[in-house]
Amino acid sequence: MRLAVVDSGLVTSANRPFFVQTPFGDVSALLFTDKGRQVIFLQPPTEQGIYADPAVAYAARAMEAERVIAVARDTGVDGPATPADYIEFTNGRFTTFFSHVGTGYIQQDPPFCPQLRTALLAAGVADGKTLVILDHLPAPKEKKRWQELELNWFTTQTQPLGALCRELEMCFAVLALPPNFPISGLIRHLLACLPTKRECQCAESMAFARRSGKLPPDWRDWIQPAD
Repeated sequence: MRLAVVDSGLVTSANRPFFVQTPFGDVSALLFTDKGRQVIFLQPPTEQGIYADPAVAYAARAMEAERVIAVARDTGVDGPATPADYIEFTNGRFTTFFSHVGTGYIQQDPPFCPQLRTALLAAGVADGKTLVILDHLPAPKEKKRWQELELNWFTTQTQPLGALCRELEMCFAVLALPPNFPISGLIRHLLACLPTKRECQCAESMAFARRSGKLPPDWRDWIQPAD
């Protein structure tokens, strides 16, 4: 069982990362092992623009990750929490690997992998609110308008990364953290709570397309390279 954790700023040159090559650009990575379970930390390649999310999703699958956690850091978060849902207001992003295939869009219901969220809760992470995903963080008056709707968590990341991970049949959830919150101890607790075997439907999310012949057996052959 291998878990991928996506967190901006965690992978730095001081950590001596290696690079995972993808059709969308290279992704910086670190590999960590705890009691026989492996975690790969991935740094979103922001210089790749709209191809950052597909690069990270591809890198996670290429490194044989079965589960992906995207970290969203926000000053409105008091402590570790996992959102129960999200609202996405973004534009012009790379939203699917299959625009050239026509396999159909994966329904984001439930919005996150139930088994992965259950493990996060068992590790002491709070059951959280709805996450708002925007192209830019809100200005004070914008934030006030959102807060009038009881929406207090904001990020510019995590989607469409989540949808892309699910298209590659990986589990996906979000971990909301305050800025500068140390993550290593929390990940160790999470590893102890994660079942070795996946009992969710994430691993079969594209089975319908494989059965119909729209997708070949090897997931690498599903991917349309970046122009």
